[in-house]
Amino acid sequence: MSMNSDAKLKEFWKENAHFADLYNTVLFEGKNVILPEMLQEAGTDLSMDLENLKKSRKKIASIEKYRDIFKLWKGRPFVILGIENQTKEEYVLPERILLYDILGYEAQRRRIAGKHRQKRDLKKPAEFLSGFSKTDKLSMQATIVIYYGEDPWRGPEKLSDLIDIPGKLKKYFNDYRIYVFSINESDGSEFRNPEVRKMLKAAYYLRKKKADGLEKMNAEEMKLLAAFVNSQRLATFAENMEEEEIAMCTALEEMIAEGEKRGEREGIRKGLYRGIRQGRKQGKRQGKRQGIHEMAETVIKNMRKEGATDEEIARALGWSAARVRKYKKINKALGPRP
Repeated sequence: MSMNSDAKLKEFWKENAHFADLYNTVLFEGKNVILPEMLQEAGTDLSMDLENLKKSRKKIASIEKYRDIFKLWKGRPFVILGIENQTKEEYVLPERILLYDILGYEAQRRRIAGKHRQKRDLKKPAEFLSGFSKTDKLSMQATIVIYYGEDPWRGPEKLSDLIDIPGKLKKYFNDYRIYVFSINESDGSEFRNPEVRKMLKAAYYLRKKKADGLEKMNAEEMKLLAAFVNSQRLATFAENMEEEEIAMCTALEEMIAEGEKRGEREGIRKGLYRGIRQGRKQGKRQGKRQGIHEMAETVIKNMRKEGATDEEIARALGWSAARVRKYKKINKALGPRP
């Protein structure tokens, strides 16, 4: 995902109305539990320095972690809510989100301890040593992961998915689960907010190659949709839009064209690997070097016709880009083969 796409998604979900609708739908079955006016911005920087006790109490290890979106829900008691945007499956995601929560709780504890130091109001030895009174409480933290991938989420959804737990100890294991919302599994109908519903519906039906009944979109909406479906072609199309609004069938055509282009590239790669295998077989019969030479020449010629760059050809052949350019230069000087 490009930096611009990431910024678009953060900007969209940062809106209190969008943020609240996501939590109400995913966690509270559509009930209007969290109201937009109950949300306020919270810092996303969870960076801190932790002592590395293994070597020396003076050695400091710096840990830098950032949540995508972080808000304070001003209920009773306060709750800290987060959103993580995820474009690909990640097989250690529960551990990463757990780390975010731990850093968040530690940041809360340090703030509370700092206030006590200023007030000098902790008298009991246990409270003084911990910087935490018996009545102090940390605010609960929760995170929803929004998954934008084309395929259904198959990654882990709880910490136990990552850990090999002995059978006799399973009942003692403190598990931790994450909440994943996959946009490719929702047409947006379960959401209340019209902007969230419109965007999810458009993304869902574009992925399904269906545009009937979808609303028109302006350029900014189209850019956001491009981020939702991770389409650079659609983003470029939105940048060049001249009309104030455009029908979704046109956007669908762009998506299909992009898919076909990816398919062509994939076909080229598969053809390349077949060519390599054939070239190696031919090399055994006619001389390996000659077979590989002919295979490489054919691959470079075909991929150039498809608009592939030297870097793409190099990756396909397992060569350096400089070697591809040198190879092309030599063959151009020699002219067509007899």
